[in-house]
Amino acid sequence: MAPNSRISVLELSRRLNITPKTVTTRIRELEKKKIIIGYRTMFDLEKLGYQYFKLHINLHNVTEEKEKQFRAYVKRHPNIIYDNEVLGGDDFEIEIQVETLNDLRKIIADIKTKFSEIIKNYHYMLFCKEHKFVFLPV
Repeated sequence: MAPNSRISVLELSRRLNITPKTVTTRIRELEKKKIIIGYRTMFDLEKLGYQYFKLHINLHNVTEEKEKQFRAYVKRHPNIIYDNEVLGGDDFEIEIQVETLNDLRKIIADIKTKFSEIIKNYHYMLFCKEHKFVFLPV
């Protein structure tokens, strides 16, 4: 199910060599135990006219209040789709979807303006093509 959440119960039962009723029961059990917490739709961003960037940010002189404000900004911004606080390397990894590179530059300029006292440095990368995307290492 991880590579294709739309796979039919019948197809799963064939692949696993169990009855469709057993597949349905097991899926419900996994949902009940919160092992399966949702199903996702994947979009081809290029066809929608969007580019996908990762923005890596390093912070310094961060107060608890400023970090709270930064996190709230990231959470509210409509173009920021994902963020991670990481150990090793950069402090934050932010994923952004924009129509143009200029749109990305505007977002970065806004972040730098609002959080200039805590932004130490940053760099960004354009995702050209995603070759592998899985939710489980199976």
